[in-house]
Amino acid sequence: MIDEPEIELRNLRVHYGGREVIHDINLRVEKGEFVAIVGKSGCGKSTLLNALAGFIDKEGDVLLPANFGMIFQNYAVFPWLTVKGNILFGIDQERNAGDKIARLQLLLKMTDLTTEARKYPAELSGGQVQRVALARALARNPAVLLMDEPFGALDVYTREKMQTWLLEVWEIEKQAIVFVTHSIDEAIFLSDRVVVLGDGNILGSFRVPFGRPRAKALQFEVPFVELKKQIMDLLEGS
Repeated sequence: MIDEPEIELRNLRVHYGGREVIHDINLRVEKGEFVAIVGKSGCGKSTLLNALAGFIDKEGDVLLPANFGMIFQNYAVFPWLTVKGNILFGIDQERNAGDKIARLQLLLKMTDLTTEARKYPAELSGGQVQRVALARALARNPAVLLMDEPFGALDVYTREKMQTWLLEVWEIEKQAIVFVTHSIDEAIFLSDRVVVLGDGNILGSFRVPFGRPRAKALQFEVPFVELKKQIMDLLEGS
């Protein structure tokens, strides 16, 4: 018996102003699978994610759990709420008070924000604010996380720390993740599979053969570099 996927797109199409920008995309993401989507600027990566989330009109069939979380590049947190307030906002309001506090404390610990719980976003670093956004997205125990270049605005050092930290959190929570990024290195390091998008079409898909947990030194090893070259060659030929 074949397991049902967590996410499935069948013949997905998106039009803007009479122009088709997503062309007949079919994609399946398994439960607990981490899928990265890469492609050149303007190829439709964010459009694909927004269509999947139901934020824009589309044609075709989309299978996605109602309980999903979305994380954006632009730190979509509430500046008038503290770290604690932002996370509590994301927690299911039907939970009793004890469950809410227990979930809050777990998320603060998981995201290493316990000592920042009473601070406001303006008092935090970029990496800390993005951790608040992720903690809030995780608050409802979503089956799926959609992430649109969440680390794109961070400096290289903070970005690498956030990548390692995200994998640690994912190993605990094990949601299916669809992660849009410009960085091929980031895509390979984080994911189980890299999907290459080009001009609204899927050009190819690459299974990432490396086990977990992953150390940053992996990016300098020959198999990593060879996989990166295969992906770059496909993109450059598109």
